[in-house]
Amino acid sequence: MPVLRPATTRIAILSDTHFPGAGAPLKSYLKRLTKLRDLGVDALVLAGDLVAAPREDYIRGLARLLRKHYEGPIYAVLGNHEYYLTKGRLNRGWDSIMMALWVEEALCRHGIRPLTPQAPIKIKGVSLVGVTGWYDYSVGPPDYTEEDYERCNPYGVSPETLRSCNEKGL
Repeated sequence: MPVLRPATTRIAILSDTHFPGAGAPLKSYLKRLTKLRDLGVDALVLAGDLVAAPREDYIRGLARLLRKHYEGPIYAVLGNHEYYLTKGRLNRGWDSIMMALWVEEALCRHGIRPLTPQAPIKIKGVSLVGVTGWYDYSVGPPDYTEEDYERCNPYGVSPETLRSCNEKGL
């Protein structure tokens, strides 16, 4: 009788590309991306700080570059660079939540699906959910206010929950 082996799920994770950035880390990543096809990777997950700043041309450029090396599904978790606000956007009343939503829409326009707590995915039986954790300001400036925290908290996590998780090493 043949031995049945469980299906293998292969997920590649790439973080901190900071596109277009200085180029050295991204070039190193791309050398490895060309091997994803040979490895039978089921999905590519971008784990934060995808772009140097949240600009349409950066997101489009990163998506095009990745597609040259990988044809499968691409998902993304936002990092702090995706939340950056210019003075112009701040003057127009934008906050970090608005910025995150704009970036998520831009990613979708360019074939990259955002991973959020509201939109988990399943890849061959493996569930993935994305949570941006940069809003833990326990190591930030001491004058960071509760109002600052709330403006940068897209998922509604309380400061108390973050402090508890930090104390538990999560």
